[in-house]
Amino acid sequence: MLEDNSGNDLSVSSNGSFIFSKRLRNAITYSVTVKAQPSNPAQTCTVQNGSGTIDKANVTNIIVSCAHTGASRTSPISYPTTCRRTP
Repeated sequence: MLEDNSGNDLSVSSNGSFIFSKRLRNAITYSVTVKAQPSNPAQTCTVQNGSGTIDKANVTNIIVSCAHTGASRTSPISYPTTCRRTP
């Protein structure tokens, strides 16, 4: 589960682009975080380029990467995802 600005939640279940439901106006800051780590299968996800300010265009450089984890292992496989925001 991803979250934008502490309230715009988005469940993502596959690779690819996605859009948060709430639009942000130009010059508004955004902060995309992992609200809850996936549990089936267990994964650890991180966000790169997750914060900034809307500058008259969609934000297309946010990457969410998830790696499978287990009780005794961490898989090197990651699944990058990009996020588009509507200004």
